[in-house]
Amino acid sequence: MNAVNDGFKGAILFVFMWLLIVSLTDASWYSGLTTFEGTVEAIGRELFSNYIFQFEVIAVLLLAAMVGAIYLAKKETAK
Repeated sequence: MNAVNDGFKGAILFVFMWLLIVSLTDASWYSGLTTFEGTVEAIGRELFSNYIFQFEVIAVLLLAAMVGAIYLAKKETAK
């Protein structure tokens, strides 16, 4: 059962790393950069229309870092 869990974790990690590498090596999302007004609405519109995949990848990475930090900071209780 432990080997199955390790294989599943490895497959999930492989998929996330593949998606990250594909999004970073495909420069088409970078070539379309244009200047835009600096309002919060314009920045939000740009993030959620042209850069949604990169935004979601960063959100998942930050969530994983937050969960890992909470796990490491958790103290063991003595019984």
